This record gives sequence, C-alpha cells and structure tokens, in this order.
Amino acid sequence: MPRGGATPSSQFGYAGSGDNRSAFPKARVVAIAECGTRAFVAAEVDAYAVGEKTLAQRLYPRLRAEELLTADRGFYSWTAWDTAQATGAALLWRAPTQLDLPVVKILADGTYLTALIKPTIRGNRRERLLAAARAGADLQDINTVPDAFDERGLPVVHLARVIEYDMPDRVGNGTGELIVLLTTIGDRPTPEPMNWPPATISGGRKKPETTSSRPTCAAPAGCFARVCRTWSTRRSGRI
Repeated sequence: MPRGGATPSSQFGYAGSGDNRSAFPKARVVAIAECGTRAFVAAEVDAYAVGEKTLAQRLYPRLRAEELLTADRGFYSWTAWDTAQATGAALLWRAPTQLDLPVVKILADGTYLTALIKPTIRGNRRERLLAAARAGADLQDINTVPDAFDERGLPVVHLARVIEYDMPDRVGNGTGELIVLLTTIGDRPTPEPMNWPPATISGGRKKPETTSSRPTCAAPAGCFARVCRTWSTRRSGRI
C-alpha cells in the first residue's frame, strides 16, 4: 500500500526488517469469498503482523445456516471450528497434518465420525467423552453427557465426519499424499440442489506421504449429501 496519505504506515507495518524490509507498508487481508466467482463476501484487514487465524476468527460469526464454508488446513483450530459450527453453517475444512482424529464410528461409505475435543480437556474426562461418543450418546444433551460442556454450559466436543483419500504422485516425484477433510455434513436425504458453483480448496503447505489404518473413501465426491451456497476462506492477501 502507498506510503503517506490519510493512513499512517505505522498502523500496518512492513514485511521483513533492516535491509530486507519491504519498500512499502503491507496490510494483511483474510476474506470469505464465493467459490467460482471469487467475489468477496466479507473481509478483515489489519496490520501485517496480525496472523491469518486471528483475522479469520473475526469472520466466522458472519456465516449463516444456509452456507457452506471450505477452508484449508492452516485455518483449523478447535476454537475456529467451534465458532463456525455454532452459526449453523455447514463446514468442509482440510485437517492439519498432526490433528488427532480418533475413530468414533465407521460409516457405510468408508468415511468415519470423529470427536473434536477441546485441547484443554485431557485425561479421564477425555476418555469418558470418547466412550460416550462411541456408545452413541447424545453429546448435545448436558443431562446425558455433562462432561461434554464446560462450567458456562458451552460445548467442549463436536462430532465431525472425516473423509480421507490418497492423491498418488501429486507433485510428480513418485510419492502420494493423504488428503484429510473434516465436515459437519452427515448422512441425510439429498434435497433439491441449488445452482451455486462448487467448492474449491486452495493452496497450503505440502503434507508428507502418510499411511493410515483408518477407512478411506474410495469416491470422495460421492460422500456429500447436500448442496448449498458455498464460500471459501481465502488465504492472506497483502495490500
């Protein structure tokens, strides 16, 4: 962005330092964009030093129940998922490499359910939550599973559907890559589809070749049961 003018450069800062400092001030932008057209629906702009996850966290409350949000693995955190899911919007996010995804239930199409548990929940309480989930208990009922809520009555665990599939020789070096997706979309009847562009997932760091004993979905495109208006979280743009 240009130096001077009404906005002081000190408000946004520079990339790098010393001799490697950028020539112009930079602002970081994270936006919710419509898939297909890439039109921005909402955006947050802040100083260059403010991280992508921080800006994205400000955007999630703007989601609506009829929308589907896709996001790359760099955006996942338990807090981000919890905030976005609370809006009622459908989520389809790529999981980060080291995220623990215990198998709760294997579904007929080869995908499976997992329990996303708040990282501060550990030890016996975590094991009780997993046992309750595997037993089919209603994790949304505080009377049935009180461990599933904190002292303020807010949830500390969410069930999510996991789709795993291999991308053989993705970068042309003979190795494959395991793609792991998390979604709130479960098995449900297919409604009349709406004429919106399909979802896309952009970029991200390369994940090393991974083997997994978990079930994999042979036809991931067939795993989804509904179509709705689709947004994606765009990685940081810099002005």
